[in-house]
Amino acid sequence: LCLSSGFLVGQGPWLPPPLPLPPPPQVAFAPPCSSCPVTLCEFARTFHPEPGTYHVLIIHPVKRCPVPVCFTLPPGCPSVHLGKRELVFDYGCQAVTIQFKVLFGRVKVSYD
Repeated sequence: LCLSSGFLVGQGPWLPPPLPLPPPPQVAFAPPCSSCPVTLCEFARTFHPEPGTYHVLIIHPVKRCPVPVCFTLPPGCPSVHLGKRELVFDYGCQAVTIQFKVLFGRVKVSYD
């Protein structure tokens, strides 16, 4: 039985060479959002001090509620010290201290 397909028996159609598959999509991990509150310990562990002004939400270590914290870091490479209720960026000749007060859940940022 011969079907009219335009090809000779034993010969298949000429197909173009296969195209390479595109590379799989890159999975991008979003950085933690600045509006998502984090604990003081998480913030100290993940924050990379760069010069500039920062606005972050940190969960108050005593009151356990998110509080806005605004602070400015100078240029330099500080050593970071974490306490139960404070975070200190020590630049040697100066320091930026973020203290979480027990009364009223306030935050005090000092530049010494």
